[in-house]
Amino acid sequence: MKLEQSFEVTATTHEIETRIAAFMQRNGYHPEAASKTSFTRGSWLGSLFAFSPRKWRVRARVTQQQLASNHWSLKLALDINDKGQIVTQHERLYWKTELDQFQTAVQTGETAAELLTRQDRAAARSGLTAFIAFLGTGLLVGLPVTLGISLVNPQTGYLAIIIGTLCGFAAGLFAVRWYWRP
Repeated sequence: MKLEQSFEVTATTHEIETRIAAFMQRNGYHPEAASKTSFTRGSWLGSLFAFSPRKWRVRARVTQQQLASNHWSLKLALDINDKGQIVTQHERLYWKTELDQFQTAVQTGETAAELLTRQDRAAARSGLTAFIAFLGTGLLVGLPVTLGISLVNPQTGYLAIIIGTLCGFAAGLFAVRWYWRP
């Protein structure tokens, strides 16, 4: 998932770089190779298994263009690794809030860290709820299918387990995607 936000700011280059670095550090980003404009956070394992979007792998790039003396146009581009995730509305809201908080931090030097923390908690709860819905639906469908196949034809053995598991997986995925459709 790629997200971008552009805005203008009136400040010196040093003030902008300081505000960018402070925001990124406060939110868990690390500079890439001593860069002042490229940052990373999270890991690919976090992208696969974490319920919190703060643990997903993210590459953040800030580009700036001078419009006038001490007047700049900035763009924050986030490249978010959401593979293995079913992105919920809470997670989308978290990313939008992070973009907005970045803009506020660079423009004013102030940020409300507790707002991002609340959004992260809501997104994590939403992700956990999605996982429980996936698992519950999968079990409610997969187990009866496996038992039904085994009762109808006891010679199927492991094939019944494989078919039941696939049916449960598909049903769980369908339920979560339907409930959290964008």
